[in-house]
Amino acid sequence: MDELAITQAVVAAAVDKAGDARVRTVRLRIGRDAGVVPDAVRFCFDSVAAGTPAAGARLVIDESRGV
Repeated sequence: MDELAITQAVVAAAVDKAGDARVRTVRLRIGRDAGVVPDAVRFCFDSVAAGTPAAGARLVIDESRGV
């Protein structure tokens, strides 16, 4: 999958949900069968979040067994 595009969508959703507030933590659950590489999302996160209210936010990923 395209982890960069997924990370961009996650950051956009977090910023949209936060409204005018700063995003401090983003929590994701990524199933092992989802076809998404959690380390790739981690790699992209800071770059994607830069310049947004999510800049500096902590990314927490739960790598669960299910999708």
